[in-house]
Amino acid sequence: MSIFLNGFKVELSAPTFKAYVQELPNNQEVKPLREALGDEWFLHWREGVIYGIPKVTTPQKSFGQSIDVSCHDHLQLLTSRIADLLPDIFDKYKPLKRKPFIFLAQRKELVSEIIKTIKDLPDIVSSFKIVPKYILEPKIFELDYDEAGIGLFLQLKTRWQIQAPLSLLQNEGVELHGLYVVRRQCTLGQRRLVGRIERIHQQTVHLYESFDSLDHIHENEVFLEGSKVSFSRCLKAILGDQYKNFESVRAEQEGNLLIGTALEKTLKQMRDFLEKKSPLQIAPDLQAKIGDLIEVTNTREYQSVITVSPVEYCFDAARTKRSSCAWHGIDKYGPFSRTFFSKKTPEIIVFFPDTVQGTVENFLRELSDGISIKRKEINEYRDIEWKETSRYIGGFAKIFGLVNPNLRLHPIPWFQNTHKPPALVYKEEIARVLSNQDINPDAAIVVILDSHIRLPDSENPYLHSKAILLMTGIPVQAASLATISQQKSEQNIEFAFLTVSHDHPFSILDKSQLGVRVRKNDSGSPRKGVYVPQRGTIVQLGRYTRLLSTNSPNLIKRPSSPLPKPLLIHLHPQSTYYDLTYLSEQVLKFTSLSWKSTLPASNPVTIYYSKLIAGLLARLKNVREWSPAILNIKLRASKWFL
Repeated sequence: MSIFLNGFKVELSAPTFKAYVQELPNNQEVKPLREALGDEWFLHWREGVIYGIPKVTTPQKSFGQSIDVSCHDHLQLLTSRIADLLPDIFDKYKPLKRKPFIFLAQRKELVSEIIKTIKDLPDIVSSFKIVPKYILEPKIFELDYDEAGIGLFLQLKTRWQIQAPLSLLQNEGVELHGLYVVRRQCTLGQRRLVGRIERIHQQTVHLYESFDSLDHIHENEVFLEGSKVSFSRCLKAILGDQYKNFESVRAEQEGNLLIGTALEKTLKQMRDFLEKKSPLQIAPDLQAKIGDLIEVTNTREYQSVITVSPVEYCFDAARTKRSSCAWHGIDKYGPFSRTFFSKKTPEIIVFFPDTVQGTVENFLRELSDGISIKRKEINEYRDIEWKETSRYIGGFAKIFGLVNPNLRLHPIPWFQNTHKPPALVYKEEIARVLSNQDINPDAAIVVILDSHIRLPDSENPYLHSKAILLMTGIPVQAASLATISQQKSEQNIEFAFLTVSHDHPFSILDKSQLGVRVRKNDSGSPRKGVYVPQRGTIVQLGRYTRLLSTNSPNLIKRPSSPLPKPLLIHLHPQSTYYDLTYLSEQVLKFTSLSWKSTLPASNPVTIYYSKLIAGLLARLKNVREWSPAILNIKLRASKWFL
């Protein structure tokens, strides 16, 4: 392995430097003191003491008592001082935020590149912006015990903006109800997020959820929030059939910006820029030089990076049938409980719009009977043979050990009711069908038209269908028309206190990882997962902190997929169990226990499931007559939130 972090080592010119200190028990007094001293001093408060570093050689205003400070013992003071210097180093860029220091690229913008690729897009699309966003933040790292240092870490993200006037978006057919708006310009101390749109009338935005007790605001004062949800809803309405092509090009453009090799190139450019700005004047008698990328290496005495053994799934009680990939094991052995399923012949009811009956019937036939994909080959005798290449020949009944599962189709009368709200049409038909049932089905599938997927929760046919079926005690799964219409080659059958987070500035690059080919037997196929570390790679970042890679080149979907972010695992110092390697391995195993998919989750299920439950309950409350009481009775042991 050749493991690097996304940061540069900060090399200090001396082990000590002169600083000034003053007792200050109340940190509320820091701001007035900073205003009194002006721009001549840098101040940093910690544990009842305020430290001062002069920014000029001979400050006019005096402060504190002079002392010699050890760099090793005051790394937090130094990181705070380096962060204070960054806006001056990047003086040609307007900072979005000073700590951490965030600025936008000046020459690159992704939507303008997409417009050059896809011809004849509406003019309003140019008001949508996706700009590279750079985040620089000094952090303390400790790859070996008692060998702490400072690194300047770089994150590369994107900032999404929708600059079009709200009235213009509404005139283009965009449903703005429920979307968030943000201020175009904020005054000091003012919150940028304003609230959610109820309606727009005569250039006034009326809000039904808001901060600062606002119930309306003029549309010239706000933008639509540049979230992916807002982008998706607006561009689907504006572009129609062109949206899928736009989104494909956007994903490729953004991926090319965020993949491992692109991040390496950006890090090199940033290193060259910072080298020209070095040394940084930390204090009159202390300078800092920005060094090379931080490399994580092992020595005979200490291992800073390890790779744990892969998680294996068991498919029998004796634990002899095993596979490192959940789906491969199910395909080969069947599920763990296939011999003692409570019901071998389940009854599954399928609700779908009557306008897509043919597509649904084809999908269900392949789901039930399997998919056959044959490839022509020529044997050694020059005879033509057709070789079966599909892994799903037997259908889900064979794979899961079921006996003649009964799939009952019930069309939703959408063709004659397109003038009605889709949620109402689904709800009425499902209620009618269930009222005529003597025995409830074991499960349900609800097929949703692509145009209905992004409807607000109060109008969403899937949520209304899920609510009425769950209240009847029937587990339900949604399927969009786009998913069941995919080409076969595209289908996915799918006592220690720890803080586990994706919200951190660190990335791991394995420069020895050349990636894997998208099509294994095709030497001309592009590689995916370049520089992506193997799943299970654990990197020590500090005494109580590890980075855990939960992805791998084989799990990356496309060559343009961004470099996956590792999980940051932080152990509370007052814990009584300290084996962080074991705990990190447990976190990895919990990411493998998701029943949402046969692929590992990005978070351990103890966090992931809670998020799914909270998210779905928050949406279901928008459905009239919904009651969660059934979840504590019939569905108590069911994974209803999946």
